[in-house]
Amino acid sequence: MVRVLAALAIGAMAAGFFYASSWAGPLPAGTGAGDRSLRFRNAAEVQTLTSKVQRNGSLRVIVRLDTGFVPEGELKSYLSVWMQRNRISQAQEAVMKRLQAATAQTIYRFSHIPYLALEVDAQGLATLLADPAIVSIKEDVPSSVSLAESVPLIGADAAWASGFAGAGLAVAILDTGVDGSHPFLAGKVGAEGCFSTTSAAYSSTTLCPNGLDEQLGGGAAINCGITGCEHGTHVAGIAAGKGDTFSGVARDATILAAQVFSRFEGAQCTDLALSSPCILSFTSDQIRALEWVYGQQSTFNIAAVNMSIGSGQYTGSCDSDPRKAIIDTLRSVGIATIVSSGNSGYVDAIGAPACISSAISVGSTTKSDVVSSFSNVSTVLDLFAPGSSILSSVPGGTYEAWSGTSMAAPHVTGAWAVLKSEQPGASVDAILAALTSTGMLIGDGRSGGSVSKPRIQVDAALLALLPPTATATVSSTATVTSTTSPIPTPTPTFTDTPLPTATPTPTTTLAASATPSATSTAVVSPTPSPQPTQTPVPQGGSTQWYLAEGYTGQGFGTYILIQNPNVGAATVEVTYMLQGGGVVSRQHVVEGQSRYTIVAGDAGEVGPDAAFSTKVVSDVPVIVERAMYFGNGGHNTIGVTAPALEWYLAEGYTGQGFGTYILIQNPNAGAATVEVTYMLQGGGVVSRQHVVEGQSRYTIVAGDAGEVGPDAAFSTKVVSDVPVIVERAMYFGNGGHDTIAVR
Repeated sequence: MVRVLAALAIGAMAAGFFYASSWAGPLPAGTGAGDRSLRFRNAAEVQTLTSKVQRNGSLRVIVRLDTGFVPEGELKSYLSVWMQRNRISQAQEAVMKRLQAATAQTIYRFSHIPYLALEVDAQGLATLLADPAIVSIKEDVPSSVSLAESVPLIGADAAWASGFAGAGLAVAILDTGVDGSHPFLAGKVGAEGCFSTTSAAYSSTTLCPNGLDEQLGGGAAINCGITGCEHGTHVAGIAAGKGDTFSGVARDATILAAQVFSRFEGAQCTDLALSSPCILSFTSDQIRALEWVYGQQSTFNIAAVNMSIGSGQYTGSCDSDPRKAIIDTLRSVGIATIVSSGNSGYVDAIGAPACISSAISVGSTTKSDVVSSFSNVSTVLDLFAPGSSILSSVPGGTYEAWSGTSMAAPHVTGAWAVLKSEQPGASVDAILAALTSTGMLIGDGRSGGSVSKPRIQVDAALLALLPPTATATVSSTATVTSTTSPIPTPTPTFTDTPLPTATPTPTTTLAASATPSATSTAVVSPTPSPQPTQTPVPQGGSTQWYLAEGYTGQGFGTYILIQNPNVGAATVEVTYMLQGGGVVSRQHVVEGQSRYTIVAGDAGEVGPDAAFSTKVVSDVPVIVERAMYFGNGGHNTIGVTAPALEWYLAEGYTGQGFGTYILIQNPNAGAATVEVTYMLQGGGVVSRQHVVEGQSRYTIVAGDAGEVGPDAAFSTKVVSDVPVIVERAMYFGNGGHDTIAVR
């Protein structure tokens, strides 16, 4: 069966790209907050947003925050990553506070990029349009989805013969889910996530098996089960399927499956010439999935992400698209995002997100090496790959031949894994250059066509990536030369600026038990409600301990160390209180007269990419300590046994190269109002007030303009209306130190 996925094809697998873009353009450099004509350059686009929210009562939008942003792979230190994520979190909180008078629902707070996804009413949209901290506003619109002969055509089988078939690499498939029980894909799905949406305003329903808007783990990304949901299984098979008689391009690669589609009904489908119900994917769900892929680096060696998704007609790049920031972030750590160009048959335009300059856009050719009639092509297109009559897996254990740029893109995704298996350190730029320089040049011979682009040739690209062979020379005298690595390992560099006050020195801490492995994940969290009465510490420890600081983001390892001096075993409950709210609780048994190490970043604990506070409760007195390791340094502190209303810290500095953070853990069920007073060197005070949600952790960046500000030497006093725990962390150079406050 041959199925052509052209624009307007029946069902959501029609990879024709449908899009209703409504951008409030980015703030140009140097533009003042009050210059509305520059800040939102197209009044018609603003009017479109306003009209939609007035007509429908609510509107889903993705907003970019006016905070500095650099893709994390380009930052020089783990501290810089942590500081940027914290700035993003604080900016998100500030916007949400300014929206309190309106009806606004937070859809998602992105962790790695300065964006928020919101659903707002007319008043909320007006608030966002007037907010000087908002750089751009875009409607969160839904998009549709856009082997036996094609694999030898691009030379993948020749690459296999050389020993490179993607082993040890993973490819992520953002699509309609993957049938991992199919013989072509059996045992190949290494991780699964579902990112889907229920929205009454948009007539959408989540397709996650658990009925929620997010699900992670086994079974989360199973194909979604309505018309169109076969698409992801077909795409995954092209990229990395493995069979007895034919296989996908990277037959030995692992698949990370992300289901990003939702079920829609009524006008949302029929307005796009699709039958109802249909499947479409919100931009915000795609960004959520891309952030999830970014967080899988500690477990998988990820070569590329495949997005056979999109919409629109763009003759040039579309770098105002909110997906660019996370695509840039993935690219900064060597992960390419491969996107199908669309099936509308344009000879001078491609769809979004393929038009993002940092994505790798792919058009379709036939097996006779001519441009497919349905393929979008433009001057910004990167590559061609076979996309006509491609046989691959579909749910239920069978195979079908489909056509579309959706089928072309996974050929490139699989090729990326093959090439990375031969050159693991190759950058996105290097692999793209190899594919571009060695591919067969195909000209668009359709009416009006004028663009020529390379159709990938994997075996030739493999040779192009190989390092040059050294020529052996015979010398009468043996010489010993030291071998240097061709790619030096980057080390964080910091400006060494003298302190006006006593120079803080990092405390050296003993490495945690088993070799600590820093798990990438960050979340800030406070612990559950405390006992306000301060009780004396029992002999041999305490039954209750608190720690305000904790982070498991990239490059950071947090370890909770428990000493049980008793003869018998201790049962301890560890509660992680997350930044922004939410708790995760775990139970452990600590044998008598032993030490016990908890790796907070493990999946069975708080997990990776978490900022949190910790509460430990034991049935017998124990001692609790926390160690953190990062970059070339680390710090350590003993816990505190009870919260209090007042806390003091004598040290604090926000000069160049130094970051001071006040961490507050609120273990109470209700919110805490805290007053932070900075006492300056030489005299003078600066006071700020904060609200810390119940059972959460809260981070104050002392150097922010709204706190004590930069270049300040100070002490700190924290007063709260309910008992809390206060800690201070300082980071500088390649190290840092930390202490619990005194009360």
